[in-house]
Amino acid sequence: MLYSAWKIDFLHILIIKDRYSLQSCRISNQNTLLIVYKVMLIKKRLDIRIKRVSGVKRQFLLIGIVTCVLFVLIFHKTIFQEGNPLPIAISMIKLKATDKKVVQISKNPERYLIHSKDYVTFIESMDKKGDVFQYQEDKLFYFNRDDKRASFVSKSYTDSYTIMELK
Repeated sequence: MLYSAWKIDFLHILIIKDRYSLQSCRISNQNTLLIVYKVMLIKKRLDIRIKRVSGVKRQFLLIGIVTCVLFVLIFHKTIFQEGNPLPIAISMIKLKATDKKVVQISKNPERYLIHSKDYVTFIESMDKKGDVFQYQEDKLFYFNRDDKRASFVSKSYTDSYTIMELK
């Protein structure tokens, strides 16, 4: 907000800007004084308009934050069931945006994201990487990898996605 203090002889004006800085001006005649006063009034009106807009922005920001917090509180078990949800969310975006059917989430532990129960595509993808499929027991998939046995466990992440993790 803009305030002004006038001396009795109208030769000196003290302008306080934005509550932080002071500026002192010497006025030479009455016309200059009127111009300075009009500029101060216009600036004061603009400040009020800006504050109204920023109040609306604050309300939208507050509504957005409250909505995000409520979403996380309601779905926290699903979101954080595998730890940090960001790598999984990035993998979901890659799965949707590209034509890939299998996306690697992390290297340690080795985890892959596939569409729900699309195990055949996962087996074909692992065969292309050099892992030979041996057999399946319930949710365990056994592969031969460099003369060693590797087993992947399937975990249902959501209704649409499954995580395959190396055990």
